[in-house]
Amino acid sequence: MADTRTDPEETDKPQCVEAFRARLLNERHLFTNRMLEAGAWVLENQWIVALETLSVMARKSQFTPSIFVRLAKAMGFDGFSDMQKLFRAPLHEAYPASLSERISHSQGDEVVHDPTDMRAVGQSFCRANSASLAHLGDRLGELPLDAAIDRNLAARTVHLIGLDRSFPVASYSYVLRWARVQAIQITGTGSLASDQVAVMRSGDLLVSISVPPMRRPRSTPRRPRAPLATK
Repeated sequence: MADTRTDPEETDKPQCVEAFRARLLNERHLFTNRMLEAGAWVLENQWIVALETLSVMARKSQFTPSIFVRLAKAMGFDGFSDMQKLFRAPLHEAYPASLSERISHSQGDEVVHDPTDMRAVGQSFCRANSASLAHLGDRLGELPLDAAIDRNLAARTVHLIGLDRSFPVASYSYVLRWARVQAIQITGTGSLASDQVAVMRSGDLLVSISVPPMRRPRSTPRRPRAPLATK
């Protein structure tokens, strides 16, 4: 029997996840059995596809990286990265833009022309924080604040974790203590994070705090690397 599979270059790529699913189900002749199995795994693990690398996907799925590349091209994509954008799009729609993106779009990129001018650097940070507070103010009506308060007050113990830039926020548990809620910060000091987590019990609440990664300001000189030692 002649192979009726369509040349990938002649196939228009799906524009949404549902179109991807429909093509996989309704145009099975475009794919090998192995690609169909990989496609089913992709649909069942969309978050992994959107956020992880090919090597991680291969390890979790037990498929070879090449099968995902072949699947992408058979679907009409330029390659795996192009297909990955399809599964990242719903995440961008579901979650608001990061603070750095918001500042960039609404106020223009922050440029410190003289990084040694501490006054200019400080003013830049003030503008960024003002934008952050405005962003929070705009979203307060959308956030389930009442439900969050009820869960904190009902918890036996509230455990807070925040690393790197989130650490100061996690350490500020004054409001919980004022409300007579027992709060414990998971600091990971001395590599004891697993021991600190182990004390959690049924009825406890874990609050995880994170912030977008800091973007290096433009015009800020990078620290020169130390020269490699030579014998």
